Amino acid sequence: MLQTDFNYYNEFINKYEEFIKRRKPGNLNRSQHELMGEYVEMMAYSLKSWDAKFGNGKLGKPLLNDEYYRAMAFGGLFKDGTNIPTDSFKALVPSATDRSKIIKIIQNEQEGTNSQGTKCN
Repeated sequence: MLQTDFNYYNEFINKYEEFIKRRKPGNLNRSQHELMGEYVEMMAYSLKSWDAKFGNGKLGKPLLNDEYYRAMAFGGLFKDGTNIPTDSFKALVPSATDRSKIIKIIQNEQEGTNSQGTKCN
């Protein structure tokens, strides 16, 4: 990495950390997880697109429905090492019943039980 690139990188990191602290005071790691909530829809779209092109779906057609991809996109919105949803998760899915459905889909995929997809190698 060139010195100039390194300086820009350090400047970016410092400004990003300041931004996160102003936006969500407290633990930086948790703040980053909370910020992820803004990207759930794009992550769901990306999962669906990947499945259509490389996954188990027919070429150009994903295997699962949109709600399933959206549920899987919430996988990063849990408090560290738990199955407790973050505040962003709760804000995006206010219904406890809907959150439970999403959590069940994520658990099924992680454990490979009752999953809709096929287990990765």
